[in-house]
Amino acid sequence: MSDGAPRLLMITPEGYADLLERVDAALRGTGSDADVLLRQPSASDAQLVALGRELRRVTRAHGARLLISRRADVAALLDADGAQLPESGLSVADARALLPAGALVGCSRHDGPGLEDAARQGADYATLSPIFEVPGKGEPFGLERFAGLVASAPLPVVGLGGLDAEKAVEALRAGARGVALSRAILGAGDPEAAGRELVRATSSQHA
Repeated sequence: MSDGAPRLLMITPEGYADLLERVDAALRGTGSDADVLLRQPSASDAQLVALGRELRRVTRAHGARLLISRRADVAALLDADGAQLPESGLSVADARALLPAGALVGCSRHDGPGLEDAARQGADYATLSPIFEVPGKGEPFGLERFAGLVASAPLPVVGLGGLDAEKAVEALRAGARGVALSRAILGAGDPEAAGRELVRATSSQHA
């Protein structure tokens, strides 16, 4: 696993009672080639911390990094590897003040000015979404516009939104440093096989 922007970021979907087992299975397929982003917006603080502690154990067992969505304070409590911040969340500077030195800080962004803002703040990377159609997530960029935004971005970009193995390869060919997926891996009938396929499909696109 290299430092810096995630190459394959698995975002935890809500609604799965067996989420820990799904993450463990997916990581058997990806190993340290993937990072896990804990995102559970409906969870209480206590539920988030409890799940995060279990995910910290699972990710460490596979040599994978664990990032926490929104909550830099929870990331610090769990000794996670970093946090990903929404546009309306903490500043990168405030998140770094909570996190240990060397922690990864990413930002969620949806346009060119947002990418520029994340870079000015000193983020390590930004997700850019949605590339393809996702219900409730606004007008998708499409590959051509996505490629243009990535080409002018002043920081590494991780593509997000409507990706499967084939579309993940297209996002990487369009210039993304990495890709982020949720149900395409962790919601699959066989998360281990889905994770292995994503690594196989995308490995040739990574320098």
